[in-house]
Amino acid sequence: MKVTLVYRGCHPSGGIERVVWEAARHLCGAHDVRVVAAEARGLPRTVEVLLTRPSQSVAAFRSEASAAMGPAPGLVVCFGADCPPADVLVMGSVHRAWVKAGAAIRVGRVPVPGYARRLLWRHQVRLYLERQALKAVRGPVVAVSEGVRNDLHSLYGLPLARMEVVPNGFDPGQCSPVRRADLRAAMRAQLDLSEGDVALLLVANEYHRKGLGVLLEAMAFLKEPRLRLLLVGKTAPAAYGARIRQLGLEDDVRYCGPTDDVALFHAAADLLVLPTQYEAFGSVIIEALASGLPVIASKLAGASAVIKAGRNGLLLADPLDAAELASLLVQGLDPGARRAWSERARDSVTGYEWSAVMERFEAVLSRAAEQLSVGTRA
Repeated sequence: MKVTLVYRGCHPSGGIERVVWEAARHLCGAHDVRVVAAEARGLPRTVEVLLTRPSQSVAAFRSEASAAMGPAPGLVVCFGADCPPADVLVMGSVHRAWVKAGAAIRVGRVPVPGYARRLLWRHQVRLYLERQALKAVRGPVVAVSEGVRNDLHSLYGLPLARMEVVPNGFDPGQCSPVRRADLRAAMRAQLDLSEGDVALLLVANEYHRKGLGVLLEAMAFLKEPRLRLLLVGKTAPAAYGARIRQLGLEDDVRYCGPTDDVALFHAAADLLVLPTQYEAFGSVIIEALASGLPVIASKLAGASAVIKAGRNGLLLADPLDAAELASLLVQGLDPGARRAWSERARDSVTGYEWSAVMERFEAVLSRAAEQLSVGTRA
């Protein structure tokens, strides 16, 4: 089978970029694989890489990607709506669902309700691209979770039978309780965490959606001197600087930057916290549990289905309720509870290893290639 994977990035950092990277590495063992991207690294030599120019323009990337693929690209697999028309479309989220669900946000000094944000130009563009991508796809749509599958059905009328659910996964060599224990002392020393500190970890780039604001409010509400917050991601929390100072949390919030190995921060942390307003899946939840790190997450995250309250973490009903989150953090301050949750965490994500996930993905692509009569090895 000849497969062309298309997305802006293909590397082990980030969310969708990691999925594309894992797909390329898995599929190249038995198939002809090409990657079309603006950035790609860390791939086997058997993967052909076609680089487009780095560009922030969706139109430019779509045009250059189409040109790079040529007339006989095999099975074209696109990850998201920012790509050219696809044979198989992988949907890691539904922007229309996020616009519908999101809470108010300030644009300048004006608070804009979540439902009204669809009127903003950037959201109109993304919603248009999403509609067009779903209309143009020739074969199946791969949803990252049942929630995404249901959103695509209810918001766009996509037949359930046309969709497959394949979740994201984790690397067991990177995320494991043994590795977490081995790295813990060194990582905590590197991040200047004392033995008594309770380190919360938030892995995010879109801080408003992921709930940084409500997490800061919860920490301030508790006034717990042991709490520290580690922020990991490519986006610095500059927009929250004033609020952090107002809440008196300057010494408690530490921005750690992006990483190719999130498990290093699992080692330093005591809890992953994700009070997200919308999360189609939430690979960070699966990865944390695989490392033995307990999780406190919003029920709105797709991957929250693996969290069993009181067994491997806790579930937040309202991602905008700082008092509710604070009450969950109080439970997480108990070292005995954390130890019990940690012991059960790894077993709760059995079957989410990248190798198992990508076998499911490969089966979907093979069926699609046969149905569409494309992608056959010459």
